[in-house]
Amino acid sequence: MPEKDPSLWENIWLYLSLIITWATGAAGQIYVSGGVGGAVRWIMEIKGKSPISFLRVLLDGVTAVITGAVFARYLGPVIANWLAGVGMWPDAGDATTAGFLAGVGGMSVAKVVIAMIDAQSHKFTGKK
Repeated sequence: MPEKDPSLWENIWLYLSLIITWATGAAGQIYVSGGVGGAVRWIMEIKGKSPISFLRVLLDGVTAVITGAVFARYLGPVIANWLAGVGMWPDAGDATTAGFLAGVGGMSVAKVVIAMIDAQSHKFTGKK
């Protein structure tokens, strides 16, 4: 009996379940906590501001989540070890909370780096 190809909905459910399985695993939890940290930072930033456009605000939010996830992956273990070293962290192995802190702080670090690059580009071009 020949096998039939899976339907579109079967593929969607398969990939959705794979994403959920990854996100609840050890590696995915770090990215998710950093993304949530980036989202929290983004929400704190837009609160009280009148949005220029919905698309721009949404794009800023997606960028904040991605930046928070990347910072959590690379900066989260550093933050956990540093906090454990100064006695403020009971367990250096708990990287999810450190990932959240890296996600929140990563947005600030990214803004500083972007501002420095922008200032240097204005210095070379002479435009303000």
